This record gives sequence, C-alpha cells and structure tokens, in this order.
Amino acid sequence: MSTQKGDEQMRGEGVQPRPEKRDDVAAQAQGGEADQNDRSGRSGKSDQDHQDSDAYAILADQPEKEKKTLKGKIIELENTINTKIVQLQKELNETKENRQTQDDFNFADILKEFKEEITQKINQVTQAIEKKVEEQNLKHAKLFSILVSLKNENFTISKSISLLNDKIHMIEGEIGE
Repeated sequence: MSTQKGDEQMRGEGVQPRPEKRDDVAAQAQGGEADQNDRSGRSGKSDQDHQDSDAYAILADQPEKEKKTLKGKIIELENTINTKIVQLQKELNETKENRQTQDDFNFADILKEFKEEITQKINQVTQAIEKKVEEQNLKHAKLFSILVSLKNENFTISKSISLLNDKIHMIEGEIGE
C-alpha cells in the first residue's frame, strides 16, 4: 500500500502513480462480486464445492424442508461475508482515490461491525442446528420407547403361545388315552 509520503516522493521524482494499479484493485473488487455471484448461484470452483460439501455434511440426515432452511441460513452467511469483503475493498479503493493514508482511516469500527454481523449469523445457524438435534434426540427417545414396548409385548405373546402349545399337547394326550 502506498502512503501519502510515498506518493509525494514519486511525484517529486517526476514519476506518476500507475493508474493500472487502481484498475487492478477495482477489478479485484469486481472479481469479489463475481465470486459472490458464483457462490450464491452454486456454480464455480471446486474449492466452493468442497466447502459446500463440508458445510452441508451435517445436514445429511435432515428432512428436505429442514435442509433448505439451514442451507438458506448458511448461504445467507456466505453472502454476508462476501458482501462485507467487497464493501471493504470498495472503501479501500475510495480511500486510495482520495489520497488518504491508511493511518487516517479507521478500520476498527468496520471490522467490529463485520465481526458482530458474522457472529450473529453464526449464532443463528448454530441455534437452528441445535434445535434440529434436540428434535431428533426426542424422536429417537420415542422410537426407543416404542421398541422396548414391542419387545415386551413380543415376549408376552411368545410366552402365551408356549403355554397354549403345552395345553394343546396335554389335551391331545388326554384325548389319545
């Protein structure tokens, strides 16, 4: 990054600042927007596919409606991150264009706001996942209870059948005599 003093030295030596650097930074900012569009459209690089598979691996056992809700929150989180990155790049470009030094520009507030937004989105996704896990645990407990009841009923039925078979053999024995 160039400072105001460095720019003055360049001008003093008869060297003009390179406009193509600004164009490169602007292209990077636009590239960030294109990356954001690629991610939100789910088409793009294998890195993105790998991240998607990791992010959604925990959702594999969820019903479709629940998957869509959680995927939507994760996509919203990704979009928020990408939007903030592009916003920071644009602000940096504007700062360079206005020839402000980096020391004069306070990134602390922007980074704090960015951190708060990301933390809030992560907490929302975490709460949604925890809720789904609790619901699944409740369903599993109910199913286990039903399974135990069925096992007990099966044992009772088997015992009754065994007693009936014994009585049938006794009756057959009495009839046969």
